[in-house]
Amino acid sequence: MISIIKLSIWFNRISMLAFVFCLLIGIIDFEFLYYGAYLAFLLGVYQLFSFLITSIYFRNINKQKKKDLLIYILFVIFYFFTCYLIYYKNYNNKFSMIIYFLYIIPVLLSFYWTYILESLYKQI
Repeated sequence: MISIIKLSIWFNRISMLAFVFCLLIGIIDFEFLYYGAYLAFLLGVYQLFSFLITSIYFRNINKQKKKDLLIYILFVIFYFFTCYLIYYKNYNNKFSMIIYFLYIIPVLLSFYWTYILESLYKQI
């Protein structure tokens, strides 16, 4: 369990560093935001996959970290459900301000997952 979480943490650190770097450079050069979007998609797929691997060890995790894992997956499900309602049901005109929040939420979820992985590693 320790080696899997340690490998997951290092890959997550490197991918988060590249992601944040692309977002910060994207402020100066707009083209880097596209790279950040690609990295965000790959990072999201990786983080869901690492969540599934981490959930295998759910019994070995303390109560607070279990609560963090459940909060994380509930936010992810809520985010995808909200995206489905807004983008696929053509509510774009009615909720234009909410769409901007939908761009921020994956970044916050990535930081939250990084926090969970780091705290799990400190626990072990």
